[in-house]
Amino acid sequence: AAAVMGQLSLCCIRCCVAPPGVQVSTGWPTAPFAKQLGWDEKLFRGESKVELKDEEEAKLAFENCVKQVRRVNIFTGSKVYFPKGKDEIELDMQLAFSVSIDGYIWTSLERVALIEHEEGNHFVVVIAAEQENIIDGYYRIRGMREGKTVSIVFEKIQSLTGRLMRILSGGIERYATENAKYAQNSSDYIASHVTTAPLNLQNDDEKRN
Repeated sequence: AAAVMGQLSLCCIRCCVAPPGVQVSTGWPTAPFAKQLGWDEKLFRGESKVELKDEEEAKLAFENCVKQVRRVNIFTGSKVYFPKGKDEIELDMQLAFSVSIDGYIWTSLERVALIEHEEGNHFVVVIAAEQENIIDGYYRIRGMREGKTVSIVFEKIQSLTGRLMRILSGGIERYATENAKYAQNSSDYIASHVTTAPLNLQNDDEKRN
């Protein structure tokens, strides 16, 4: 690879070899963030709390929620695809997400970057966007139990990468407003799984809404 690079001009490497947004120079960059694609990444956060009858009921309801999160039943209005033969997330697993935008189905690839689970007390799941995605960023879902209260926090750290997607979003202010609502709605939806009622575990061919 080094021998091939040595035969190419810097201009050729920048235009034909480097991925979009990656700086290539002959010296250390003076503005390392200058080639960032899209808008600055923003954090959108939603938080919900559910109070159960007692601590034992809270532990059971908490674990029921964990089962739904492991099946990525965390969004409304979208569809999640697992690798063949799988119906729960595993560390490093690749997932496909489809969402309807302006009458078209957009499907992006993502990967499970983190799973932490202390039974009855705490869980964290992080799902990160891959290159084949309409966003740049990741989702972080956290659940915590304190006594008989279960808290759910949904955080979405992202930027729209494509120029057309930024146009379709209606501008940065509308984009921020809609994503703030989306984060809270997602948190509330995940919190709806904090229940001792019998689980309705959807399979990966069903709409998750």
